[in-house]
Amino acid sequence: MIVNNLMLKLKDRNHMDKYLSHPVHLEVAQFVAGVLDTQASVCYETK
Repeated sequence: MIVNNLMLKLKDRNHMDKYLSHPVHLEVAQFVAGVLDTQASVCYETK
């Protein structure tokens, strides 16, 4: 089993929305989805 992690800390929800819709992110996400058996993501906000 190989486990890789990516953690991002973004300023606010607006920045997350921009990140998730960015063309490069979408391209990488499509590639990753094609090579992984499974993946998971968790988004949360702190106050």
